Amino acid sequence: MKYQFKSTNPTLQEVLSMVDDEFFRVKETGPHKIVPVESHSDMPTFTKVTEDTFENVFDNCRKYILSVHDQLGENIQLMDHMRRYYQYHRKYTFGEMTAYFNEADKKIYVQGLVDQQKLEYIYVLALYELNEDDADDDSSDDDSEDNVKIPAWMVPTIK
Repeated sequence: MKYQFKSTNPTLQEVLSMVDDEFFRVKETGPHKIVPVESHSDMPTFTKVTEDTFENVFDNCRKYILSVHDQLGENIQLMDHMRRYYQYHRKYTFGEMTAYFNEADKKIYVQGLVDQQKLEYIYVLALYELNEDDADDDSSDDDSEDNVKIPAWMVPTIK
């Protein structure tokens, strides 16, 4: 008897192809500068936070941030802050680069030892809500180049 396993999780490309809505869009933003978090003691925290906030993340929810990677394209594992807390105390995976989105201050925190405190910028792929400024409006008042009338006195004579 052969067993057939069905794929339960869609790939990132499948998710991106399903997104076709006028209220949000998938966009990769960056580079976002990250700075070290101040320690309350003299011990290093190995935690960095983005300087800028992510205001327009869809529904202000961490599940709509799809991926985080560094300037070389290396993926940073994205998880919630409680899973990251317990990940830090594991024997073999405590130093891996992980990131989480804090919904209260709308910033991304990056933790880990692998970067040796050299990571400065991250890129974020997320679902963003469209603002009125970002929306493509077909009924705009701007005239196209073909509809502009040029007065005769502005057209030079060709000799």
